Amino acid sequence: MRSTIVAALAVALCGHLVAESENDIFKRYRESLATPSAKGIQGIKERALIIWELRSHKTARAVKLLRKVIAEDPAEDPRIYAAFALAEMGTKEAVDALLDVLAAESAGRRTPRRYSSLSAPDENNYKYFPDAVHAALRKVNGALLLERFGETIKRGGGDAVTVLRLVCDMGVKGLSEALGVLLEKTSKASLLCELLPAIEIGGDEALLRKALEKALEHKDWRVRTVAGAMLDHLDADAALAYAKKLLVEKQWRVRSAAVEGLSAVKDKRVVDLLVETYQ
Repeated sequence: MRSTIVAALAVALCGHLVAESENDIFKRYRESLATPSAKGIQGIKERALIIWELRSHKTARAVKLLRKVIAEDPAEDPRIYAAFALAEMGTKEAVDALLDVLAAESAGRRTPRRYSSLSAPDENNYKYFPDAVHAALRKVNGALLLERFGETIKRGGGDAVTVLRLVCDMGVKGLSEALGVLLEKTSKASLLCELLPAIEIGGDEALLRKALEKALEHKDWRVRTVAGAMLDHLDADAALAYAKKLLVEKQWRVRSAAVEGLSAVKDKRVVDLLVETYQ
């Protein structure tokens, strides 16, 4: 009889925990934030672990609440746990939220944590919040990540810059279609500077040659600098023709990049061009 009662209580308790809504969890978080100990280590830990519970609620409401925590909590640990909770959800809305958060953080000043009170869910300690978001994104299903990366890249804009940097940092391949769409639609220097290395990592040499031809004629010296360092991806005749122009530009960074790019071109005419230019 006693064992039956204990089992019934256990079932009831588990049912209560499962049934706790996103709003109930967030209410406990807000109550914890309002306590006198909120700024202390114990208060910070408590909020982080409460927020972690939201990972089981794969709803738009839960995503909205986690965004709010990341935007407003005064401590890093709850923000980091919120980021990992979004990754654990693994939904389209959650991944988009992580990309939005990263774009916003990248636009601001990177401030190191004053202290670490709690390890992240992956048992690491992150000095900077964006590094934790990077790690969280690595937990997302690869197919979903490719889909969201691709959609963001196709749209262009500031978020695309963030994603292109992620593509390079994470060594992501399989985005040639999206990268090609962006290449066709944009001439913005900020996008092209990030687009070129992302295409290089993807390994689509035909697309990279097309991108380099566009970039090497660009009016912004920053774009020509990035492209100049990749001259070896062109055939030797094209690489030498572009290098001849780059090596006499006023901007020394462009000239330096051209020398770097030429150093990987396997053609004896490279030496002749350098001697001719700098003798």
